[in-house]
Amino acid sequence: MKWQHVALPAACHPIEGVIACGLPSEKEIREAHAGGLRTVINLCPARELKFDEDTLVTSLGMRYEHIPVAGAQDLTRENALRLAQVLSDPASRPAVVHCASGNRVGALFALKAFFADGCDPQAALAAGRAAGLKALEPAVAAIIRGESASASISPPAAVPTISSVDRLVFRFAGAFVLASLVLAQTHTPAWLWFTAFVGANMFQASFTGFCPLARILARLGVPYGAAFCQSSAAR
Repeated sequence: MKWQHVALPAACHPIEGVIACGLPSEKEIREAHAGGLRTVINLCPARELKFDEDTLVTSLGMRYEHIPVAGAQDLTRENALRLAQVLSDPASRPAVVHCASGNRVGALFALKAFFADGCDPQAALAAGRAAGLKALEPAVAAIIRGESASASISPPAAVPTISSVDRLVFRFAGAFVLASLVLAQTHTPAWLWFTAFVGANMFQASFTGFCPLARILARLGVPYGAAFCQSSAAR
């Protein structure tokens, strides 16, 4: 079973190579490991866990990160940047990020988008919803509004989007499509098969999360990013 198809509670795929979900069981963590997942990021405080997750994950040879988020009081810039730091390491993916229901995962993803990825407030909240944000949205929105109104604090761009995996995949795909169209006009229409190949690969990647070029770039050390999170792209 591939990691994209591992059955996890309330699972969604907010960004390339990451599953956001609710609290997994021991069996589900073992299945995630068998599917190829490399990292488990737990947002639940220890009292919410039903087994020793740290020991199980590390015994399977996976990376374990614990960022306790008990409630709105733990939705901090520091925790969001810590999540961003773990996920910016290509070796950490594929990864699963979980809390009890997925709501806190979505909340921290929204703050990650705002503080680390350079998203504007609207785009950051959309990123959070894509990762499971629900009941904590008013609290997250208040944090983002407060930071936006503070002239002394400017969200750092921890992941440079200009040279991120996301941007480079689009750049290569666009270049390949344009080049193949020019070659089809100047040499032989057979080059249109290459155009079709690029389109088919992007189409399947939108469903499966598998992109050969993205994996190659990640292995070369290019950081992941949020391609459309900049304010200019969101407007």
